[in-house]
Amino acid sequence: WNSKTDDLVGAYVSFAVPAEAHVKRIELSAGFDKSGPQGDYFAMNHRITKVRVFALGNTEKPWDGVEGALGDFTLDPNERRPQPIPIDKPGGVFVIRIVGVVAGTKKEWRELALSELHVMGDPGPRRLSHARMPDVSIGRYASPMTAPPKPSAEDPDPTAQRRMQPAEGEP
Repeated sequence: WNSKTDDLVGAYVSFAVPAEAHVKRIELSAGFDKSGPQGDYFAMNHRITKVRVFALGNTEKPWDGVEGALGDFTLDPNERRPQPIPIDKPGGVFVIRIVGVVAGTKKEWRELALSELHVMGDPGPRRLSHARMPDVSIGRYASPMTAPPKPSAEDPDPTAQRRMQPAEGEP
């Protein structure tokens, strides 16, 4: 995952898992653990220091941006491996909002990038018929329909309104 330029604090990643599943934890990398021709991209990019995680359940009602908060979780911005965040909730929609970052050595790089996001738990009674990767899609998901995170009085985020608008060409 890679955020848009200047979408740092307030950026978010959301994902949905089947309602019958149980999410025990997520594991999240603090940045982009890759090296290339320009050097160590992990050190060069912004990295995450704190996230706020929301468990929205399988509701189709509008989300107020506060409901479902599980808490704030600190990540070590120098740790390259995915770091565990306890969840212990049934399936549904989850949101990981970035609430703290540290700048990398390339100050002009103003994006966040994540190398890994793992969702760990129990799939419930419905299991894959054979060993394979589960279905994964990047972008908007069809169900359950919930609004993306919005700012609230307790968690003002002046950039959230800009992010909530559909990208050009999206409904």
